[in-house]
Amino acid sequence: VLGGTVPVGAQLRIGTAEYLDVVETAEMMFDAALATEKKDCMIVYSCLGRFFALGARIEDEIETGSNLVHDRIPFLLSYTGGEICPVPSFDAEGREIGAVNKFHSFTIIACIL
Repeated sequence: VLGGTVPVGAQLRIGTAEYLDVVETAEMMFDAALATEKKDCMIVYSCLGRFFALGARIEDEIETGSNLVHDRIPFLLSYTGGEICPVPSFDAEGREIGAVNKFHSFTIIACIL
């Protein structure tokens, strides 16, 4: 059920996250970020939806990052109300036409400086 008009050709993305999804993807993201060559610090943004998926164990995503980063580099993790990032876009025939900035949720990103 959508509360409003949906234009022809619009895309609807539906996602779900569970506790293990949040912790495992956080671990994958931190591992990938720490594997980069130059890193002096890291700023991490995680979606508020991921926070809510943790249930009563709300510290576990932050602790996952902290345990992996440990004392290697300073980092900050903050929760956001939604993310705008490039995602693949397709034409009506299903051919990829490039990346377009779109709003989505349940993501975690790192800016490595």
